[in-house]
Amino acid sequence: MNVRTAAIIPAPDGGPELSRVLASLPHGHLREIVVVGSPGADLPDTARRYGATAVEEGRRGYGRACLTGMVHLAPEPPDVVVFLRGDGTDDAEELPAVLSPLLSPGVDFVVGSRSRGEPDPGAYPGLVRLGHRIATRLILLLYGYRFTDLGPFRAIRWQALSQLGLSDPDYGWLAEMQVSAARARITTVEVPVSSRRPAGGGSRDTTLAGLFLAGLKVLLTVLRPRSTDPPRIREPEAEPQSD
Repeated sequence: MNVRTAAIIPAPDGGPELSRVLASLPHGHLREIVVVGSPGADLPDTARRYGATAVEEGRRGYGRACLTGMVHLAPEPPDVVVFLRGDGTDDAEELPAVLSPLLSPGVDFVVGSRSRGEPDPGAYPGLVRLGHRIATRLILLLYGYRFTDLGPFRAIRWQALSQLGLSDPDYGWLAEMQVSAARARITTVEVPVSSRRPAGGGSRDTTLAGLFLAGLKVLLTVLRPRSTDPPRIREPEAEPQSD
């Protein structure tokens, strides 16, 4: 089964971690790699070195970078889009495992779950894990879909992605995608993934202020008014067994 796949990698500041991510990606699984970052972040040279395309986005925000990458791909869309961070916290070598469930025609969306995997010590802090546990429990209660993480390493069919109407420019992007997928009754699978500590041992997501803002935005995203359809339990499972 020939699946045309593209990767969108938000990397606002570029840097050596981006080079490591691009070098680790199994390029044979990807038709195109789009790196989205700030102007002047030395992105073009880094991207070119690894056969990727650099797209500049001067406005901050993880969701905004993902949306900018989607706009770039829209004229000739792939079959599947993979999202992963450019700071090295996602293990790019696990791309085949994230893509594997999409080889089945019955699966449209794959979420890499750090809760099901084995993150490095400190890579998935307890407060972040707790916040995601609360958010995923709310998604189960309100929408009937069972998730264990709001992990950034994920893959989704373009056709499904394009119907979700995503718009959140920052903290709520990941939750918005999962809530929208639940509302649209998109068939979802979780696979275990690992996670690494970011360069320097921390990021804005692990500061108290960052955690508060991210947590508040995620909760507001999950609690937005929803459709009146009754929830049906849809539990993401492990990667389907191959014959």
